This record gives sequence, C-alpha cells and structure tokens, in this order.
Amino acid sequence: MEKFLRFVFAALLAGALFSCQDYEPYDDSGINSELDRLEESINDLLASTDALEEDVEALRQIVDALSKNLHIVSVAETGETTVINLSDGSSITINHPSEAETPEIPEALFKEAYVDGDVFVVVLADGTEIRLPMYEELQFVIDASSIDGVEAGKTVSVSIETKGVDDFSVIKPVGWTVAVSGNEVSVTAPQEGLDYAEYEGTIDFIAVGHGESIIAKLPVYAYVYRPGTEEITLDFEGDYYYVRLAEAGDNYGNCFYNVPEDDQWQGMNFVSDENYDVFFGTNLSYGSYQMYNGSLLVSYSNDMEQGDFNNQLSVYFSDPVTGLGGHGGSKHFVVNFSVVGGYGEPTRINFATPRKLLRMYVANSTYAYLLMRDGNPFGTGEPFGYETGDWFKIVAYALDENMERVGSAEFYLADFRTPDAPGLLEGWHEFDLSVLPECQFVEFDMQGSDTGDYGLNTPAYFCFDDLVYEGEGETVKIRL
Repeated sequence: MEKFLRFVFAALLAGALFSCQDYEPYDDSGINSELDRLEESINDLLASTDALEEDVEALRQIVDALSKNLHIVSVAETGETTVINLSDGSSITINHPSEAETPEIPEALFKEAYVDGDVFVVVLADGTEIRLPMYEELQFVIDASSIDGVEAGKTVSVSIETKGVDDFSVIKPVGWTVAVSGNEVSVTAPQEGLDYAEYEGTIDFIAVGHGESIIAKLPVYAYVYRPGTEEITLDFEGDYYYVRLAEAGDNYGNCFYNVPEDDQWQGMNFVSDENYDVFFGTNLSYGSYQMYNGSLLVSYSNDMEQGDFNNQLSVYFSDPVTGLGGHGGSKHFVVNFSVVGGYGEPTRINFATPRKLLRMYVANSTYAYLLMRDGNPFGTGEPFGYETGDWFKIVAYALDENMERVGSAEFYLADFRTPDAPGLLEGWHEFDLSVLPECQFVEFDMQGSDTGDYGLNTPAYFCFDDLVYEGEGETVKIRL
C-alpha cells in the first residue's frame, strides 16, 4: 500500500513540478486538477498513518509553493534536516531518512535532498527525482550614502550589488545621464543654467528577474561651488604698506602722507595689504598731492579743544577707558575732507575688485563739531539749532567698475530738522552701507544747511573707522 501511495505521489508531483520548473507562463488548467488530486492523496495518507505526517506536510508545502509561483532562493543543511527557503520568506523542512529502520521508525518519504548547480533535487524513497529550479533572491542595492549630490556637469560613480536580475530600466530626472557598467552606476548631473533641467530628484532603477520586480531609488541633486564670503574689517591699526606717520614739523600735525616719489602709489597714503585690496589718499592738484584738494588720511589725533584749521585731523571723541580717539577705544581712524562747490575731486575709496559694503562707524571731527556748536564765523555765525532746522550730513555714493554711480546712502552728523531729531552727534555711530549695491569705488560728499555762494560753509570733514565689507572666504557648496 505504501509503495503504491509513493508511486502516486511521485507521478503527481513530478507532473506538477516539471510543468513549472522554468517559471515560464503556462496553461495551469490541467495542473490545477493534478494538484487537487495530489492534495486528496496527501489527505488520505495522513488519515492512514501518523508516521509520515511531517514528510507529507513538507510535500504538501512544496506543491502549495509551486501553485503560488514561488521559487527556492537558498537551501541550508541543519544536521538531520534540509531547510528550503522560498522567495516569499517562508521555508520548508525535509527530514533526512533514519539510518536505523525498525518497525517503530517507518521508511521515510524522502530519501535524500541536495543542490545540483542551479537545481534543487529531492529524491523520494522509491528513487523518483523531483528537480526544482533555484534562483537567487532578487536584489538591486545601490549605495546611496556614498554621494552627497553631484557637481553640475560632473560625473560620479556609485557602487551597486545585484542578484537574480535579468533586466532593468532607469527613470531619471530631466537632464541627468545614467550608465551602468558591472557593479558601478555612473551619474552625470546637468550643466548649470539649463532652463529645462531638473536639478533635484530621484533616479529609479526598476529591476526584474524570475517573474519579480523591485525598485531601488537614488536621491540626487546638483550643486555648484561658489566663493564664500567673510566680513573684512579695516580698523587702520597695525602695519600697513606705503604709510608713514607724520613727524614734527609736517603740515597739519599728525597725518600719514608724503609717500616717496619713486613709488608706484605716490600720493596714496593708505594701502590695506600687499594685494592693494583697498587704497586711498590725497587727490592730485597742480601736479602734487595736497590735502586741500580732497583727501582721506589716517590719523590718531583727538584734540577736542581747538576748533580751527590747525586741527583738521582730530576726532571729537575720547574713549573713557583708553583715552584714544578711534572707534571702540582704538588708536587710528580716517579723516575725510571733501572739497565742495565743484572746486576739487571727490574723496574716494578704491577696491581692487567689486565689493559689498556692510557698515562703517562715523564721528564728527573736532573742527566741524566746534564750529557747529559755537557758530561758524565763515557762515551764519550762529550755532546749529532746532529753531533754524540746521543739518550736516555725509553722502556715500557707490560706483561700479566703470566709475558710474549706482547707489547712495546718507548719514546725518547733525540734525535739527525736527523736534525729535538727535541734534549734534558726539562719539561714534554706525553708518549702514548695506543698502548700497556691490561696488568697486565709494565716493564721499558733505552737504549741509549752512551753504553760501561758494558751497558748504561748515568744514567738510568727518571721521570714520572700522569699515566692514564682504571679502572672499572659504568656497561654499550651493544646491541648484
């Protein structure tokens, strides 16, 4: 009876398995009836004996897996059993036959099971072989963590691991190029400035194999490198190039001037560094550089008592801690003298390349402050006040590389125009220059309410310190 049942199992199972072993599309109308009959035979065997229950259940699972179009992905030996791992994550355990046959241990349904290349072979007790196709578990794994974006127009390689892949297709953002070779994927980002390009998205790899499909995703974005910026502050302290501190007997006391005639920057008495990033000085007049034709001079004087032309380079400020005149208690600062009424050239700060200005700190000179406070004999003779609505201001003009004015900003050093105006300013105050567009030159003009036939009567002086602008910093990465 047992031999007959084994024969029935072998015949039905062989017919079922060989119809499916290549995983090709097939007409399952006939095999379904065979599987149904096999199911009935298994049930009959389970009813007749308990000894073969585990083996019959394993056989039932194999038939059920075939009916679901599952395949074997791996096989593991565990001593007395062989474990078949299926593509849906389930497993089937086949018992090895016992070496000792006794009436208490009936003959096993399975004689042996082993892997033969890409086929798993199950041999039944009567010698019938059932050969089951084996496929690797379908995998397409891409190392997305190995890249952090792709520079515009450049190519990067990403490693991949694949198993059981018969074919694949790629869906990518517009403008990107993707190529697969061996275990690497080459990804090329679109060039910068393409209107049609999608600079950020996901590359989808759709892999198929043995009737299954999976999708691996690679997020991508394009980027470019831009020069970074950092704040540069000109504090006019320390050692500067082409600058000499005035000595006793020099005109106007304590300014920096008189650059040697053989120097290429003759007349420019301040240069910020060896790259000439910022430079300025006195303007040329009648073949020489003289302060009366407009000048920007580095000074350290803070004589707050003498209010005449012999004290043109003093700031009206004394730090309560250091006693010095510069902003924040520093020593050096710059004095600007602007020629007004069209009789000279504007004072100008020259940058080697266009810069974005941020701010500087400004203060009244002693000369201008005392004449506004006490009255100017060369003007109205009256002190500035709210009754007359007096005012005195700096106008900063931004110029592009072609010396064309592209913007302006202003700051009032004296403002009596309204009852709540601040009046005559003492000390240092921030002048916001960030409203100016990027520029290569900055010109200064002085304007005020005390103006006569020959222009501004108020001495056209102001002091500034700690000029802050954007310089080149570390290169930064910018996503497109």
